[in-house]
Amino acid sequence: MDIGIVLISMSGFEPTWPVKPGRKQPKLNAKCFKFPKIVKKNIEKGASLSCVPRTPHPCEDKAGSMDILDGSLVLTEEINSKRAKFNLVCDDGTVKGEVVCVNRKEQVYFQEPEWSNQITWQDSWKGICREFAPLSNSITAGLQTCSEADNFPELASAEGRIVGGAPVAENEWPWITYLKFETNSGDERLCGGSVIANRWVISAAHCCKEVQKVVGRFGDLKAMESDSNEYELEASAWFNHPEYGLMQGDFDTTNNDVCLIKFVDDIIANDPESKVQPACLPEADKQHGAGCWAAGWGSTFFGGPASPDLHSVGVNVFSAEYCIAKSIYFFLEADDICAYTPDLDGNGQMDGGAAACNGDSGGPLICPTNGKATLIGLVSRGIGCAWAGFPNKYTSTFVTSSWIQETVAANGL
Repeated sequence: MDIGIVLISMSGFEPTWPVKPGRKQPKLNAKCFKFPKIVKKNIEKGASLSCVPRTPHPCEDKAGSMDILDGSLVLTEEINSKRAKFNLVCDDGTVKGEVVCVNRKEQVYFQEPEWSNQITWQDSWKGICREFAPLSNSITAGLQTCSEADNFPELASAEGRIVGGAPVAENEWPWITYLKFETNSGDERLCGGSVIANRWVISAAHCCKEVQKVVGRFGDLKAMESDSNEYELEASAWFNHPEYGLMQGDFDTTNNDVCLIKFVDDIIANDPESKVQPACLPEADKQHGAGCWAAGWGSTFFGGPASPDLHSVGVNVFSAEYCIAKSIYFFLEADDICAYTPDLDGNGQMDGGAAACNGDSGGPLICPTNGKATLIGLVSRGIGCAWAGFPNKYTSTFVTSSWIQETVAANGL
C-alpha cells in the first residue's frame, strides 16, 4: 500500500495489522505528493521518513510569469535540470495539452507545442483556453497598413453603423473614407468605405446602387468640421458585385454586398499630410473568436441621427455554427461574417449594447493579423442596432477577393 505525505515526518512506525503464521509481513511504501515522488520503499518496523521541500526547477518561475489567458501551467515531470514538462490547464479544469520548457544558458523558454494548430483567434497557444478575444472599442495602436503593391501584387508588378463605441483618435483609421452618394433621384446617401489602393476605395453594394455621383472625403474624423488633412475627390466609376441582388440560399438578395469605387486622382498622392494609407486585404478567411473593430459615422442609437464624429467599436467574429445557435439567423452564406458581442451572460443569445448602426454601411471591419490592419469585412446589414440576439452581418472581403482582384485588374490600378 502507499501513503501520501507532504512536508511532515514519520518516525517509529508500528504496524497494527495481524500477521498470520506462514504469511509474509505486509510491506509499506511511502510516497510524497510533491517531487521527488518516491522517498523510501518497504518501510520496516521502527523506520522513519521525512518529506522535505524540493528545490524548484528553473522552469517553474518562468511558468508562473507566463500570461496564460484563463489558465495556468502545471508541472508534471522534471526530465532533468535543463528540461521539464507542464500541462496547460484551463480554469475550468480542462487540460489542453503538454508544453515543454527548456533551460538553456540562463535562457528559460517554452517550446511551441504540437497542438498549437488548435488555436483560433489567438496569436499564441497561451490563449487557447479563451474562446473569444478580449474586446476594446479602440483599435490597437501601431498596426501596419499596406500599399497597393501589397494588396494587388500581380497588378503592381505589371504596372452600417456604431452604437456603444468610442471616439477615434487622429490617424487611428488612416484608410477610412467618408462617402457621399448622389442617387439617380437627386437624394444624398452617406456611407463608409476603405482605401485599398491609390485610386480604389471599397464599400457596400447597397451604397452604390442607383447612384450618379460619388465623392470621397479622406483624412476625415469630424463629419461636420474640417480636419487639417481633410480633402475630397470625385469618383470616376463604381462597380457592384454581379451577384448582389440575386436570391441566395438564405432567401436574402443582399449577399455579396461589395462595391469597388475608382478615382481618377491618386488618393495617396493628394494627401497634404501623407497620413492616408490603404488597409490590408486578407490572405485567409475569418477565425472564430477573433477580436476586431468596426468604425463609422452612423447613429449612436437606433433611430438617431448620424454621428458628427468617427466612432469605433470592438466586436468578436463568430463561426456560422455559433452565430446560428446564438442569434435569430438560421442560415449564413459563405460571404457572410457574423460579428457582435458573444453570449457572456449565458442566456442563449448574443449580448447587445455595442454594434454597427444606421449610417455605417460599407465601413471597415478590421482585424489585427500578424501585426497588420486587415480589412476582413464591410458593414452590410442587420436588424435594429445593438439588440441582443440580432448580430450584424458583414461581407467577407476574402470570399469576394477573386472578384475584387479581377475588377481592379480589368480597370487598372
